Amino acid sequence: MATVAERGRRKVRDGVVVSDKMDKTIVVAVETSHKHPLYKKIVRRTKRYKAHDGDNTCRSGDLVRIVESRPLSRFKSWRVQEVLQRAEQLEVTPEQIDAELLAEVEEAAAPVAPEAMAPAEPSEPAPVALPKAEAAVRRRAKKLEVKPEQIDAELPVEVEEAVAPVPPEAIAPAEPSEPAPIDLTQAEVAAVDTPDEEPARPAEDIAEAEASAAEEDLDAAPALAEEAEPEAAEPAAADTSEDEARAEK
Repeated sequence: MATVAERGRRKVRDGVVVSDKMDKTIVVAVETSHKHPLYKKIVRRTKRYKAHDGDNTCRSGDLVRIVESRPLSRFKSWRVQEVLQRAEQLEVTPEQIDAELLAEVEEAAAPVAPEAMAPAEPSEPAPVALPKAEAAVRRRAKKLEVKPEQIDAELPVEVEEAVAPVPPEAIAPAEPSEPAPIDLTQAEVAAVDTPDEEPARPAEDIAEAEASAAEEDLDAAPALAEEAEPEAAEPAAADTSEDEARAEK
């Protein structure tokens, strides 16, 4: 049995409870800090201890003091000495949160009665921006040397006229247009009515054509005579050959 002097030398640690899910056991996180001997920076280290809580009085977030004791289990050799500070607990319990959440879900899923649905009011059409019309008006005003104030006063009226819908009664059906009469002179009418005929050839052209044809016939006559002479000489040569054959016999 340990004496009072030995109990005074036991280790004591202060830490925050990070888990209380086990029975009669809590997990305490103890943070220590020291200066690095080489780099001279503060090094923080967190270590977790399992401590014995026989009455299950500690809750997650409490600041407690644990003291070293004999081994109570394989990983538990510390016990809770006192609770230094209690964590702030929510006034609303989890059961109340679940009940409120369930009520909100039921309200969202409930069908809406047809009487509660108000008919949608027709919304006014949004104004149509006409940048092309505005630019055209400003160009025309620039040519006519009109002041900008007059342009701003005339522009909304022209824009409203351009945007205003045209009633169907104002749109008259298009009447078929008759073809315009064509004015033609008597000579043009005669040229259109009469078919195309070959123009009459003058007498001089006819005489020249006959003379050229006669010259061509005269030029071709000697050539025809030369072609006829060899044909007449061939029968004579045949007769002489027959006479020579008879004399030899």
